[in-house]
Amino acid sequence: MARTVHPGHVTSFSLRAADLEPPVPLRLHPAADQADQAARDFLYRHGVVDPELGDDYLAETDFGAMVGCMYPDARPEMLPLLAQWMALWSVADDQLEALAPQLPPAELDALCTRLTGLLAAPGPAEDSVLGTAVAHAWQALAARTSAQWQARFRQAWHEYVEGCRWEAVQTGAGRTPTVAEYLDQRPRYLGAHIAIVLTEAALDIELPEAVVDDPLLRSALDAGIELIAISNDLLSAEVELAQGSTLNLVAILAAQESCSLGAATGLLVARYRRRLADYRGAVAAVEAAVRAFPVWAPAVRAVAAAPGVWTSGQLAWSTGNARYSDRRAVFNRSVPDHVRALVQQR
Repeated sequence: MARTVHPGHVTSFSLRAADLEPPVPLRLHPAADQADQAARDFLYRHGVVDPELGDDYLAETDFGAMVGCMYPDARPEMLPLLAQWMALWSVADDQLEALAPQLPPAELDALCTRLTGLLAAPGPAEDSVLGTAVAHAWQALAARTSAQWQARFRQAWHEYVEGCRWEAVQTGAGRTPTVAEYLDQRPRYLGAHIAIVLTEAALDIELPEAVVDDPLLRSALDAGIELIAISNDLLSAEVELAQGSTLNLVAILAAQESCSLGAATGLLVARYRRRLADYRGAVAAVEAAVRAFPVWAPAVRAVAAAPGVWTSGQLAWSTGNARYSDRRAVFNRSVPDHVRALVQQR
């Protein structure tokens, strides 16, 4: 059943995000409601969130709508697994972002090593709330995918953790990177590569190994992932700047260009439009190339399209969403710090 995605609390930055043209028309998976309930039940069952303290926020956030917008063609049985992963990941990511800049280098290194190890080959879950939940979510995905896909997903997870390490070091040092530095690292700790790899699992397709690193496909993914990063930073700028964070494209561009936040926002909207044109051109080049290899076409087309689908879904789901308001901070204060528990458990 079709439904609208939250009108909610809209900030000045997210109003400018409304200036961003969605790369593709928005579609919502018909099983989004069931996926949302599955995600919430998963968090409660594993003790990640207390339902009495977190259910209202999670209902407002609606991770079922998130994956329903971003994976509208997913196999019905996969959508709940994707929602479970995204909900769990969001809790862990918020906790890691808060804790990591406070850690001495040796403790940060140890935490990153342990987080990377949570996605070891499917096997017994480790003895922690977060480790057990991640292991169960990962095992459910691994049971439906090939060893090659699992290896690429683990690599994307490793890149995510390393990106979070970079983010922590910059934040801890109070350093504002250049736009070029930031855009090199942001896809990693944004988890954009994880999101793209999940498209294959969602659709039960797999990229042929011969095209995983193809330059044409990489060009489409690079441009498309930048669309994800720009739109995400515009949508989250209000909350992040209020929290004193300078690791956001709005603040970074304002510092680099010596301009106001409003002017920087306008520059970002213009950059988004240029990169959208680049992305569409790159997708067209991929489309022309795969005509010579019909057996590769479905998987390559789906992966090339994935950043555009994700960006359109993100714009719809995130604008006015509780996750991009002060409601997130209230929720996070009610959740046990599972990432800190990993550090203390060593």
